[in-house]
Amino acid sequence: MPPGLRPHDEFHVSYLRPYIFDANPRRLNDGPDLITSDGHEGLQVLVILDRRVRGNTAMFNVRWYGGDNKDSWEPESNLDQARGLIERFRLTRSVRSARPTCSDLRSV
Repeated sequence: MPPGLRPHDEFHVSYLRPYIFDANPRRLNDGPDLITSDGHEGLQVLVILDRRVRGNTAMFNVRWYGGDNKDSWEPESNLDQARGLIERFRLTRSVRSARPTCSDLRSV
């Protein structure tokens, strides 16, 4: 901005408009930046898709918010910021596995 112009931090109320959510999937929406505890930038977890165990390590298939839509397998130790999503994933898995299967119904 040229030095002769001073931005004004006040504006007239007529410039305000109500916020309207745009659900158009083609519009680019960048995810919020995540700053880790050590001050580095990171990605935010959108959803946890799956879980597998390799040796003694639990791995989660993660979709990243605002990323390039590439899912990745991450060890649980890398997902400290997503503890709530991990718990929600485990709860939905336990509810899903509690449903009766066809073999359970045949034995009745």
